[in-house]
Parts: sequence; structure tokens; C-alpha cells
Amino acid sequence: MGSNASSRRMQRSRQAARPPMDPATKKRIRRIIIWAVIAAVIVAGVFIVMKLTRNTLSTIEQAVKAPDPAAQFMPVPCSTQMLSVQYSENHTYAGSEVSFPITLTNAKGEQPCTIDANYNNIEVQVVTGDVHVWDSRSCKAGRESLPLLLDKGLSHDQQVVWPGTVTGEDCQGKDAAQPGTYRARLLVLGEQVGEELVFELPQAPPPEPES
Repeated sequence: MGSNASSRRMQRSRQAARPPMDPATKKRIRRIIIWAVIAAVIVAGVFIVMKLTRNTLSTIEQAVKAPDPAAQFMPVPCSTQMLSVQYSENHTYAGSEVSFPITLTNAKGEQPCTIDANYNNIEVQVVTGDVHVWDSRSCKAGRESLPLLLDKGLSHDQQVVWPGTVTGEDCQGKDAAQPGTYRARLLVLGEQVGEELVFELPQAPPPEPES
């Protein structure tokens, strides 16, 4: 009991000895507390604004990067990387017509594509040895304009016909091609596609005697 009473007397003595806080000091402390609260509110507000801004920018970025569903239906120019090309040859005898059936397919594109399948863009060249025999571009064999719209997976068939003459690179010659081995190559948009076709033109049979 005596110990507790003594402790209380010492505590009251210390409180009595502490000088009272003057009004100016109280005002300064109060101002510091207010400014601390304001600073905390500002920091919290800035953090919230930054987070909202970051989320908004992320949403905008995702919207920009998201593919437009309509874009996959918009036609683009065809390229040889998009097209699958097949061609063959049909012949009879030297000096006669040789046909080259050609099939263009938009097999590798992700969108529809357009191409003008004229004689400038779809070209067949015929050579024998080192001799340029004939080409459909110089001789303008085929259509001057044939615009096509190839949807994904859609094919187009056309045919180029060599009349069987040796015209040279300027398409001026008119001599009939002689029997022998010939090679044909196909160029699409100026680029060779597929392998060369090698074929043999035999001698035409003699005409049947008149009865």
C-alpha cells in the first residue's frame, strides 16, 4: 500500500512539474497534424488515380490490339505466297497447239484476295535448250484484263494456248515448232511457280492418201 501511494505522489509531482503548453505551440502541432492528414489524402488520391489510369490504358491497349472481326473479310492483293498454283500441258504433234490448263487457289491466305489474271500476270514460257521459243506475255495470249476475287479456299481455272509456232522473245516469228523436247514454265505476278514441265513433241503423221 505504501509503495503504491508513493508512486502516485511521484507521478502527480512530475505532472505538476511539466510546464503548460503555450497556445502557439498547440496551434503549430495542430497545423502539422492537419498538413500530415492532407498529404496522406493527396498521396492516396495520386495512387488511386495512377491505378485507374493504368487500368484504363491497359483496356485501351487491349481494344486496339483486338483484331477487327470485319478485317478477315476485307480483300487484299493476292501474292504467290497465298496462292496454290497447279498447271499441266496437253499436246499432240509438233507444230500444233499446246494447251496449258492452270488452276489458281487461295489456299494459304487468311483473307479473300484479288488478282488480274491477264497475260501480264499469268505467263507461260516455252523453251527448248537455250532457245526462247514462245511466251504468252510477249504474244498477248489470253485476256487483256481478267479481274478475280478469290475467297479463302476458292479456285479459278483458266487456260493458256501456245499455237505451236516459234515466235522468239519479240513474238515476230511464225515458223512451226519442230519435233523435239520442250520445257514450259509458269510465272505468276512475275515469279516462277512450280516446276518446269518437260514434254516431247512428236513428228506429225503423214497425211492419209486420198482414195
